[in-house]
Amino acid sequence: MPQTKGERRREQLLAAALELFAAEGYDRATTRAIAEETGVTEAALFKYFPTKRELFLEVVRRFGPAELFERPGEGLDDISAEEALRRAVHDHLDAAWRHRPWMRVLFQEAARDEVARGELQVQFRKVRGGFRRLLEVLAARGDVREGVARHATYVMMMAIRGFLGHAARRAQTKGWTAMRDRFVEALVDLVLHGIATKEGD
Repeated sequence: MPQTKGERRREQLLAAALELFAAEGYDRATTRAIAEETGVTEAALFKYFPTKRELFLEVVRRFGPAELFERPGEGLDDISAEEALRRAVHDHLDAAWRHRPWMRVLFQEAARDEVARGELQVQFRKVRGGFRRLLEVLAARGDVREGVARHATYVMMMAIRGFLGHAARRAQTKGWTAMRDRFVEALVDLVLHGIATKEGD
């Protein structure tokens, strides 16, 4: 069913808001600039979103982590556990790096706004659930031990968040690929093989 003119306009406003919130941050991005970017008046914007905060929260719902990131594990059923985990983490990291200005705004607003924080938590639970489902599929195949998916998922998500924070502080786009690949290999090896040395080593 084709979108109505109003639905198209709403999507255009959300896309423009995402771009400006990511580039300017919540406080500096104005509803006037968002409206002008879309070719409408500020009054027209307020017909769709009565306040800047409501507009921001709808952008979070529409373009939050659960929508930006690929669902971990989709299409990875027929490859090895190592390659499935490698691809899932790799894709997740690349999406986070590509959208890092927007992610920075999300975390800043979540730190000071309870509703934004709640929405971000819901979104990240969906992302975490994707990794957990992938590990459960691998367990069902006999590739990883049963009963570890939940805890392994938390380890992975904490490691990923720590790595992304470190990478963002360095902010060296040029070295991203090598840094990401080293981390992915280390994390996948840790999840699949642990940290203990093998007997006899």
